[in-house]
Amino acid sequence: MQNFYKQVEDAIQTLGVNPEDTRCSNPGEWLLQKDFFEIYVDVWMPKNTNQWQAFAGDKSSPIFQVIVPFCQIPTMHIEQFNQELLYLNFHLYNASFMLNKEQNTVAIHSKTIAKELTTEKIAEKINSCGFYAESLFGYFEERYLVKKIETEQPNS
Repeated sequence: MQNFYKQVEDAIQTLGVNPEDTRCSNPGEWLLQKDFFEIYVDVWMPKNTNQWQAFAGDKSSPIFQVIVPFCQIPTMHIEQFNQELLYLNFHLYNASFMLNKEQNTVAIHSKTIAKELTTEKIAEKINSCGFYAESLFGYFEERYLVKKIETEQPNS
């Protein structure tokens, strides 16, 4: 796993951020800031396989994930909002919207098997998730009156 951690930290460095400043208390977790959005970056080895994991054979592979908490689910025009998220998902690169109804949240994320990633691809995924959050929040805030998700402060 140390090789994957190094790749992530090299990618963070290429984004102009000191990786040491982004490390969380758990190995394989980093927290970056893009304007007023937090960008969570994780690498982990699944303990168990399940029906959602598409690995060749029965062998698990490390997972790489970026998540940017984006907004709360709006209280009105929810069908139109959902349709817009699906439409945007078709057009986004290295990222997609995800909706968690139980937590009433929307996030922008990217998740993939880590073993094929390069430092450049990791940086692209981190940058894409942050870029889309920053670029699209104002639109959704104005159109659907969404509120930003308040999350923990970096390294807390």
